[in-house]
Amino acid sequence: MGWLNENGIAVQAIATVVVVVVTIAYVVLTSRIAKAARDQANHLLEAARSNRRSVAAALLEEVRRIRSELGPRPDEDDIVAAVGGSVPPSVHPRFHTVIPQVAESDAGIVGLFLVLDRDLHNYRVELDALGAARQVYLVEDLRTVPVVAGR
Repeated sequence: MGWLNENGIAVQAIATVVVVVVTIAYVVLTSRIAKAARDQANHLLEAARSNRRSVAAALLEEVRRIRSELGPRPDEDDIVAAVGGSVPPSVHPRFHTVIPQVAESDAGIVGLFLVLDRDLHNYRVELDALGAARQVYLVEDLRTVPVVAGR
């Protein structure tokens, strides 16, 4: 014990150096862990942004496809003639799986697509009704055509 008492200051200095080295190592290690966590969070945020951009681009392409199938927008006062046998466009079913992803970014876009889907469905129903009415009209028209004997 006498040696420890005689060299107490040196032992205390060595212990202090060891604590300083361990503390520095701890600070360096926790700094690396924090940087790795920040890098991972930034990577995840960028991946989410990239995913939202991809979804937005896909939605834009879907709207362009529907617009091209519908043709130019008529003036409000114009009567639009429905072409017989035309198939009205619809929102592609793959976009129904994308809707939850879009809702996370902007619920308004989801609402607009749901309105578009409903309007296209109603347009399809109206075209079907028009086609059925045309068939009835044609059948009735054929019944009223006079038959000329000898022809």
